Amino acid sequence: MEVLASDRSVSARGDRFAVWSAAVTSLLAVVSFALAVTTPPRTGPFAQAAVLIKYPYAEASRFVPRDFLWMYPATLMMLAFVVLAACILHRASARLRLFGVIGVCLATVSFTVIVIDYFIQLRTVQVALLCGEASSVVALSQYNPHGVFIALEEAGFLVAAVSFVFLALALASSSAQATLPRAGSRGSTRSWSKATTSMNRSPMRRDRSSMVTWCWRVDWQLRSTIPPSMCSRA
Repeated sequence: MEVLASDRSVSARGDRFAVWSAAVTSLLAVVSFALAVTTPPRTGPFAQAAVLIKYPYAEASRFVPRDFLWMYPATLMMLAFVVLAACILHRASARLRLFGVIGVCLATVSFTVIVIDYFIQLRTVQVALLCGEASSVVALSQYNPHGVFIALEEAGFLVAAVSFVFLALALASSSAQATLPRAGSRGSTRSWSKATTSMNRSPMRRDRSSMVTWCWRVDWQLRSTIPPSMCSRA
C-alpha cells in the first residue's frame, strides 16, 4: 500500500508538471506569434513598398534587433515543447509507449534544427548586418526568401508536426486509462462489482493459481479499485 501511495504521489506531481509545461508552451507560442505578426515582411511577395529592402539586404541593419526579437520566445517555446513531449511520454501507457518515444525523438530533432537556425540569425546574421557585412550572410539571412533560414525552419516545423501525430497517439492511450475510476470515487464500487462478476463467471476461478493471475490482470486494468484483501484471499 505504501508503494501504491508513493506511485500515486509521483504520478500526481508528474501530471501537475505536465500541465505547467503545456501552459508555458502555449504562453511562449502566443508571445512569439504576436511578435512575429507585428514584424512586417521586408522581402518577398508580401512585403509592402514602404518597408521593402533589396538584395543583398544591407538596409536590414536599420531593423536590428526589432526584426529578431520574436526568435527569443520561439526558441524557448521549442524547448518547452520538448519538455511537454517528455511529460506525455511519462504519462503514456506501456502498451503504446513506443509512440511516445518516437514523438519525443522527433520533437528533439525539431528543437535542434530550429534552435540552430535561430541561433545563426541571432549570433551571426544580426552581427554581420550591424558590421556592414550583409553580403557575406545573404544565404543565411532571414530576409532571403529562398535561403537557408527558410529551409531549416520549414524542415524543423515539419518534423514537429509529425511528432504531434505520435504524441497524440500516446496521449490518447493515456487519456483512456485516465477515465478508469480511482479508489474512493463514486464509480469505484460499481466497477469493482463488474470486475468481481466477470471474475466469478470466468472458468479460471476453479484454479487457485489462475485466480491469482486473473486478480492481478483486473487490478492492472482497474488500477486501485480492487481491494488488496481480495488478492490475499486468493
